[in-house]
Order: sequence, then structure tokens, then C-alpha cells
Amino acid sequence: MDPGVKNHNKRIRPTPQLPDDALSLIFEKIDRKVDRDSFGLACHNFLDIQSSIRRQLTPSNKVIHDSDSFIRNMLNRFRHLESLSLMRCRGLSDSGLTPLQMYGSKLKSLNLSLCSRVTDNGLSYVASGCPLLSFVSLFKCCFITDHGLQILTESCKSLKHIDLSLCSGITDNGVQCLSQNCRQLTKLWISGCDKILGKGFQGVSPTLACLEAKNCPFDSEGVSAVLSGGGLKYLNLSRDKYPREYDLAAIGLGFGAHIKTLDLKNCNFVEDATITKIAQGCPLLEDWNLSGCDKITDHGWRSIGLYCQNLEILHVNGCKNFDISTFTKYQRQDVEINKEKSRQIITHNWASTTNDGPLWRQRRFPPPPKSSVP
Repeated sequence: MDPGVKNHNKRIRPTPQLPDDALSLIFEKIDRKVDRDSFGLACHNFLDIQSSIRRQLTPSNKVIHDSDSFIRNMLNRFRHLESLSLMRCRGLSDSGLTPLQMYGSKLKSLNLSLCSRVTDNGLSYVASGCPLLSFVSLFKCCFITDHGLQILTESCKSLKHIDLSLCSGITDNGVQCLSQNCRQLTKLWISGCDKILGKGFQGVSPTLACLEAKNCPFDSEGVSAVLSGGGLKYLNLSRDKYPREYDLAAIGLGFGAHIKTLDLKNCNFVEDATITKIAQGCPLLEDWNLSGCDKITDHGWRSIGLYCQNLEILHVNGCKNFDISTFTKYQRQDVEINKEKSRQIITHNWASTTNDGPLWRQRRFPPPPKSSVP
């Protein structure tokens, strides 16, 4: 045989097929994103390897209006996801979530924010297929009710962070199910849930450290229930508009002793007696927003200066009775006083003075925690 033909046959001889675990190892060693994305273009086997390894999935903005069939195809392809964001997928309905019953066993994070067609039935599919969920966002899912939340929390008992903001169908009954079933809960967002009065929090887990409850119509009993777990470090009870009056003194009666950030913006019914109780009962306070609380007088500001020795930032925009000389007489000299409507902080720096009095300087105040981040 001609040597050239022999060498040609050697060159075209196929190599043995690599096992899937070897291909998986090769894929994991690829650093560049463009190379990882193009890995599956080689052949169907490579595509299967790529799909099986993927752990996170967020559809691009180009597909957010696509139908359930597209979502189902994605979930059928990527069967080992741990994090899935379908935020703003307005074409998604309950049936689009059915693949999670088979392929959601490893899912730990699920974002359904602004999926306005999802109802309790969709949550039942999530509950039956995703027992390991620790984070779920249902922001502005207006068709979710207490029944769906009950189904979800009875199956997903490892939930640690849940966003129910603007879920108008949730009441204290749903919160009670959440409090009873999810004993590892650490963060809860319920801002704008106008049917939650707070009573459902009674007996909440002491692991709950962060509660965002802006514009929630809590009553005095509800505030006490919110604090019953005793583990809160961040509490937001602020309002966009002036609310009806209710007693906030319970915050300072023991169960709020660990609070470091307290937002009472526009709670304009708060008076000196309540401020004094909170100041005495929350010695760890570092950031206190009292903007719009215009009934606080010198006695209240004096109590804050005297008892809140860990305070770093005090927001006083719209507090017409605030007198910095009364406050600083009893307080550390490096406390930052925010008198602005924006997120600019005005800092009184007593270490720097001029002949005309103390110097004022400004710096950015860090934004509050985001509700959609696990």
C-alpha cells in the first residue's frame, strides 16, 4: 500500500468517545464565558453536558414576554438549576412552572417578581417540586393568596428569605402560616401589603432579623406581634403618607433590644414618651430615621442623645423641633445628622471647627437592602 494512503487513513481514524464525566471536567476547566457558551454548539452530547452543569439561569430581556412553551423548554433543558430568575416574565402562567415538579429538586433560589399571571396553582407546582428553596420573590404577584402561601410554606420549610411586597392578596393568615412553618426565616419583605395588620407574626421565629414593612397598616397589637421573636436587627415601619395613630412603644419594651436600624419615617404621631421608651429599650441602635416625626420635642431628642450611645446616623428631615445643641449635649460628637430629603448625609464634624462655628461636610449614605436579593 502506498505510504501516503496509509498515513491518510491514520489521520481520519476516529478517536474513542470520551465519557460524560470527562467532558464535564473539561467544561468546568473552561474559563472564558464565550467559550463556555459555545461549548454546546459542537454536538448534541456536548450540549447535554453544558445543560446538565448549568446551575443559574436568568432569561434575557428579549424573552420576557414569551409564552409558557418557551419557559417549559428552558426548564426541560436545564434540569439541575439551583438558582432561577423569571423576573418580569409577563407571559409566564401557572402551566409554565409545571416542569419544576420534575426538575426543581435542587432549586434553592426562585425569583418570580412581576410575574403577574402566576396564581396559587403555580405556587403549588413550585411547592411540590422545590423542597430545598431558601429564597423566593413574589414581588407584585397580585393573584397569590394566603392559600398559595400556605401550600408553599408547608413544603418549603427551609425558606430563609421571602419577598411578598405588594402582594395584595396576602393577609395575617398567610403570615401566620409563614411564621409557623418556616422557622429558619431571616428576611421578610411585605411592603405595601395593605391587608396585613401584624397579628400573624405572633410567635415568629427568633431567626427573623430583617423586616421590611413599609406602608403596612399595623396596629398596636400587630407591632407587639412583629417583635415577639426577639431577633430583629432591621425594622422598617415607614410610610409614604402620614398613617393613622398606633402605639410604637412596644419596640422599646424588650423584644426590640437587638434592633440596629429602625425606620419610622412619617410616623408623625410619635411623641416624646414613645421616643424615650424606644431609646431606652434599643441600646444597639445605629441608624434611626425619624424624618417627618414633627411632634418630637427637646425631651425626646435629649433621650436619644442620652441612651443611644451606639447611634451613627439620625434622620431628622421635617422635624421642626430638632435642636442639635440639645441632642449633642448627651451624644457622641461624631453622629451624622441627616436633614436632607435626598440620600445625602450632613455630618457634624466637631473635630473640625472655624471661627464661624463647626464645619459641615457631606457624604453618600448607603442604600437600603434590596428586596429581590437572596
